[in-house]
Amino acid sequence: MIPIGAKPLKGKQSGKSQETKPPQQIPDELRKVLENPDLLRKNPELLELVRGIIVQQSSTFVGPLPPPEILEGYNKVLPGGAERIVAMAEAQSQHRRQMEAQIISEELKQSRRGQIFGFVLALVGLGLSTLLAILGHTIVASIIGGSTIIGLAVVFVVGKKRQEKNPPIAER
Repeated sequence: MIPIGAKPLKGKQSGKSQETKPPQQIPDELRKVLENPDLLRKNPELLELVRGIIVQQSSTFVGPLPPPEILEGYNKVLPGGAERIVAMAEAQSQHRRQMEAQIISEELKQSRRGQIFGFVLALVGLGLSTLLAILGHTIVASIIGGSTIIGLAVVFVVGKKRQEKNPPIAER
């Protein structure tokens, strides 16, 4: 329920609770009805008054922690509940950071391995091409040497385009 005199919530929140005006006191007529609902059947004017007072409240929050008012409610229901929720959010945040660091580290290792293997493959291809050319097999040497150079160029161009489409985790 939106407290009487409060403004309704609009849009998304980013982990912060929206402030509302403090609730006004429940009118005496409504208090009487809440204490004795049979009064509504006896007094149609009172029924209309109550219909005019009924409002609905809806609130949302986005983020790892609920607003302080809700945390306070958890503490009332379960002593220490708010501390447990905060600890859980902190642990989840720490876990996420560790996973991101591990993913970045593994991506870097994979990239380095790929560069090393590519360099070794290029050396082997160009070395074999040079050896074949020295031995007089120029056609085979040019095919192996040309395919090695073209293959490396394709890998770098395709890798660059793929990197532009999907930036590494560190840049996301």
